[in-house]
Amino acid sequence: MGHQKGATTKTQPGSGPKQTQKPSSKAAESAALDITDNDDDTGRQTTKTHCTSWTPARTECLLGWLEENPADHQKLFSDSTKDAKDEGRRKRVSKGTKSEFHKMIATFVFSADVDAIVRADFAVNPGNYTKSVDNYLAW
Repeated sequence: MGHQKGATTKTQPGSGPKQTQKPSSKAAESAALDITDNDDDTGRQTTKTHCTSWTPARTECLLGWLEENPADHQKLFSDSTKDAKDEGRRKRVSKGTKSEFHKMIATFVFSADVDAIVRADFAVNPGNYTKSVDNYLAW
């Protein structure tokens, strides 16, 4: 029985599986984890998808990074010319791309995650998590 990658199947006690649905909520933006496992019956390798959602703890960690890095925070979210003038300083402009900031945030959040599977997958697939940060901040 094949399932769509990244899809969820909902069942109720006493009933068969219902139609497969993709997650639709932007609030549960996630990075997919592909975990390779050996199938005991056939000896084949199968790929399982594990989704990592933005939990309150991960969101707090992201906000912590923004608070600890106010200059980068301003660069990431476009420092205001008016604010800089009112504060008697030069406007802070990013020399890098937003994706560079997203990568720094992803490293801060996911390399120290409480879930060992997430930490291990982040080490192998940091781009998945960088994109997840991008999507989450765009929301």
